[in-house]
Amino acid sequence: MTRGFKSRVTAPLTPEMERRRDEWVRRVSALVEQIGQWSQEAGWDVELGQESIEEDLLGQYEAPAARVSLPRGDLPARAVLVLPVALRIAGGDGRVDLEGYPTLSRVSLIGEDGGWTIMTGNIPYPLPWNAETFRRLAKDLVA
Repeated sequence: MTRGFKSRVTAPLTPEMERRRDEWVRRVSALVEQIGQWSQEAGWDVELGQESIEEDLLGQYEAPAARVSLPRGDLPARAVLVLPVALRIAGGDGRVDLEGYPTLSRVSLIGEDGGWTIMTGNIPYPLPWNAETFRRLAKDLVA
């Protein structure tokens, strides 16, 4: 008997779970594209990437991610990482984190009603998700 280890058997995805996962990846892709557009309009560089995610019932899959570099001036490198976390979360329909570098400050975007709610810890941020709010958050996350 092996102590501390559990055998993990992954069942095949049901068609419904595969559809939900694919729709989630499309929503994350649209979000990353939107953030990229808003960032470029602000003159910020954007690098696109992929995050590997593994979830029970959904298996392992890739989802879009991004790194937004803010102007440095005489400051060290500053960036906001856009990191998809999971579709299956309590209290929402997917979660994507915005993480500041080098501060490691973080806010979460929680999928709701076809849009996104900004959460700071477990408190909703009192502004709507739009270009102005994203730029404000980005600056605050790297300050």
